[in-house]
Amino acid sequence: MRKPLRTFVLMLLLSGVSLSSQAAEVRGLFNMGYDFGGDRLVTVIYTDGSRDSVDANRGFYFGGGISLVHDQAGTMETQLTLNYRFEETDPLASGGVKFSTTAFDAVQVFNVNQASFGIGLTYHMSPKVVGTGVISGNTQFDDASGLLFQVGFRMSDRASIGMRYTNIKYKAPGLTQVDGSGFGIFFNFGFGGGSSKPAGAAW
Repeated sequence: MRKPLRTFVLMLLLSGVSLSSQAAEVRGLFNMGYDFGGDRLVTVIYTDGSRDSVDANRGFYFGGGISLVHDQAGTMETQLTLNYRFEETDPLASGGVKFSTTAFDAVQVFNVNQASFGIGLTYHMSPKVVGTGVISGNTQFDDASGLLFQVGFRMSDRASIGMRYTNIKYKAPGLTQVDGSGFGIFFNFGFGGGSSKPAGAAW
């Protein structure tokens, strides 16, 4: 079995999705965040001597998908999202560098009162570094799979903020393996479906 297909199958197994989806309430999910760390990919030195850089895990991401709430109390849910991730040097300079990838995340979340804990898989598609202007050229990495760990605070039964850790490595033909692992912050918000808030809950 090819690696991309094997990874996708693992994500589906993790999600706990079955043909009898009546057991789970389906909600829409919006999420965004910012990650830090990873190996340094490119450093740009401008004519005035200032510097800017792009790292393998640093950057903003946003996207959405679905949340499968598996019980009425909302203690367990599966989040499946597609996110666009990017980081770039000054876009107004005469030459710049941008790193981008599209990530499919499957995270199993366990909610305990107002705390949440998650573990899952991430699959990064077409990660690449592209130079523009006087810094032309690009580097295309292979698709990569990794692990996600997160801990959050539930502001309500729909919204959470927290921190996460991504463990992933990128490979490209003829290049040294790049470590894209690092920590980050996230925010997500569910919409649609019913309410999983227990009777008598304060939020």
